[in-house]
Amino acid sequence: MSGHDYVPWRKVRRWTCIRCGQCCRDFLVPLLTHEALRIYKSFGPFVVQVDGKIALAKRPDGSCVFLDYDGGVARCMIYFERPDVCRIYPFYVKAGPPEDHDALYTDDVGLKYGIYVDVKCPGAYRGPPIEPLLPKVIETWRKFYGWRSLSRS
Repeated sequence: MSGHDYVPWRKVRRWTCIRCGQCCRDFLVPLLTHEALRIYKSFGPFVVQVDGKIALAKRPDGSCVFLDYDGGVARCMIYFERPDVCRIYPFYVKAGPPEDHDALYTDDVGLKYGIYVDVKCPGAYRGPPIEPLLPKVIETWRKFYGWRSLSRS
């Protein structure tokens, strides 16, 4: 699998993690500097530089070094300390009102975002409704990207 296929969240409506590990096998996991330092300090030299970006190291098969399987179910060996980008996948967030109304999400203080779901994730279109997850996705995204205040455009 290569790349992402992002679709406005209202067109997907449902998502659940089916613990297949596909995201941990297929994508580079970029890290913020503080995440890289924390992971290096806590777990060892599993941080690399790829095309000028800091990222989690991968195994020779391309999977994340922290991906493990237990009875065929994927699990992250550093789940409670996993990077923020892992916490929000398969969601992609853009600040400000989106061009496509189906991507629009307005938070409880009136800030607008475009939210998209990577439909290459096997959990897309499955499970519970997405909308109740969006406040946590926004909170994690804002923490990851350092947004403290946004305009209400």
